[in-house]
Amino acid sequence: MSEIFSSLQGEGLRVGERHLFLRFRGCNLRCRYCDTPEALREQGPCRARLPQGDRSQDNPLGVEELLRAVASFSPRLNPWVSLTGGEPLLWDGFLGELLPQLRRFGYRTYLETNGTLADALPALLRHLDLVAMDLKPPSAMTDGQDVFPAHEAFLDGLGEVPLFAKLVVALDTNVVEVSRAASVLARHAPRAALVLQPVTPRGGVRSPSSAQLLQLAAAAARHVREVRVIPQVHRHLGLP
Repeated sequence: MSEIFSSLQGEGLRVGERHLFLRFRGCNLRCRYCDTPEALREQGPCRARLPQGDRSQDNPLGVEELLRAVASFSPRLNPWVSLTGGEPLLWDGFLGELLPQLRRFGYRTYLETNGTLADALPALLRHLDLVAMDLKPPSAMTDGQDVFPAHEAFLDGLGEVPLFAKLVVALDTNVVEVSRAASVLARHAPRAALVLQPVTPRGGVRSPSSAQLLQLAAAAARHVREVRVIPQVHRHLGLP
């Protein structure tokens, strides 16, 4: 684990709601705009911002140890647990033990994922209430990798789990990339909404202009029934 904390959900369709965030360490991708580089490394402590005060915990945390931290929070105040990263699905065995316990605590489970690890899904699907899946065009990758075949396998593996997709767009994101992402989503998950998220400028990656956002949203809308443009609201509010 990298972090445990409560905050407002700042991205996607549940934006503005209070969530309990469980941030996992490690990721199988390297994105140009990554805003949590400290979570990429599997080694390191877990920072737990608990109601009774902050503390640092050594990794690896066991399921029972993590649940003791979760028990410090109220599911009435935080109706959703957001499993984020890094990439949570790297730890699918751990999640298989954790997710049923979170449900017993009264939480709804919200998986934030890069949507490339379809093999991790089968044992977890019945424990997920919502999946927020990133779509990653080659321009988002530091190595230009094309992960869309993995995205297609992931979407096919989700079954009936509710889903929306998110595509981070930067100044150099083009209509062809957005159209391809939207087309993949429309073919494999036709009921899913697509959120275009203007990148929060970082490491030389610049955000698109307002005119470009309108152009990209129009391109996506040719394929997907519901398209929204939502920035990282928590960054604007100065929240974690």
